Amino acid sequence: MLASASPLITYAAKLLHSQVTILQAFVRQYDAGYTQATNYVAAPKLLLVVRGRLDYCLDDHQWQLEPGSMFYRPGWSESRWKSDVPCTL
Repeated sequence: MLASASPLITYAAKLLHSQVTILQAFVRQYDAGYTQATNYVAAPKLLLVVRGRLDYCLDDHQWQLEPGSMFYRPGWSESRWKSDVPCTL
């Protein structure tokens, strides 16, 4: 992979080389103005934005996730996010 690859390409490459086994699935609803403080997870996660919008920061790279967005979060990564509108994940 190129040293200058974008963060999206870097995370997509990690996903392509990862085994994905879904162990749990659940729906979470958050009110407008909700902020998730910086946290770490040991296992990877796959997020699906069903409703609303998230400003998501992963390892100092930021994305705006819209409804229908699916986002892979690698294990042992640092993230934080907020939503200015009600959202469902």
